[in-house]
Amino acid sequence: MAAPCTLVPAYSRSNWGARRVRAVQRRSVRDDSFVFYPSPLRRCCTFVSVSEVSDAATVRLLLADYAVADVGGKLNAIGGGLVLLGINAMSGLTAGFALFVQVGVPPKFYNGECSVEILLEDASGGLVEIPLAPGLPQQSGQAVRIGQAVRFEPPRLPLPVSAPPSYLPARAGWALNFATGLPLIPGQGYAWRVKIDDATKDDWVERFVVVGAPAGPVIG
Repeated sequence: MAAPCTLVPAYSRSNWGARRVRAVQRRSVRDDSFVFYPSPLRRCCTFVSVSEVSDAATVRLLLADYAVADVGGKLNAIGGGLVLLGINAMSGLTAGFALFVQVGVPPKFYNGECSVEILLEDASGGLVEIPLAPGLPQQSGQAVRIGQAVRFEPPRLPLPVSAPPSYLPARAGWALNFATGLPLIPGQGYAWRVKIDDATKDDWVERFVVVGAPAGPVIG
C-alpha cells in the first residue's frame, strides 16, 4: 500500500481554522476522504458569494520530481514540468513525484473564504481510488482527494518593503510530495484537478501519463 502524501502548507495564513462559505457554516460536510468542520472562532473575515471567489480565482498547477514552498511564497522545484511518470513493475508504484498548487484572488477578496479541493481523476474524468490493502482492486479503495478551508489574507511584506495598497493578489499554496509514488495503471492518463467551492474550470487541471516498462521480446 502506498504511503500517504505529505501535505505542506506553503503560504496561506488561514491555518486551517476558516469556515467554508457555503454549507460548512451550518454543518460539517463529509465525503470518503476528508471532513470540513465549522470554525469555533468568531467571525473576522469578509464573506462573499462562493461563485464570485471561484470566478475570480487564478489557479496554477505544476508537477515535478520534488517541490517545496516556503512561508514567503517562493517555490523550489526539481524536474518541474513533469508529464511522463515511470512505474516500478515489481511494486506497482509510480516513481515519486510532487504537485504544487497555487490559488490566487484579486485584492477585492482580501480576507474572503472558500473551500479548495485537489483531486486525482482518470482519463474519463472519474475519481481515482487507491486500494486500502495490496492486491485489492482500485474500486475498493479510497479516493485521492485533499480538501482545505482557506482564508485569503492580504499579503504581508517584510519591512522596509512597501507596495501600493490593495495591489498584490492574495494567495494560498500547497506542495504535495508523494515520495513513494502511487499505485496507478501504466499506459493510462491521469489529471490533477482543483475545485473551489465545488466549482472548477477546464484549465484548473494538470495532466500526466504513467509510462510502463517496454514489453519484452517475443520468443518462438
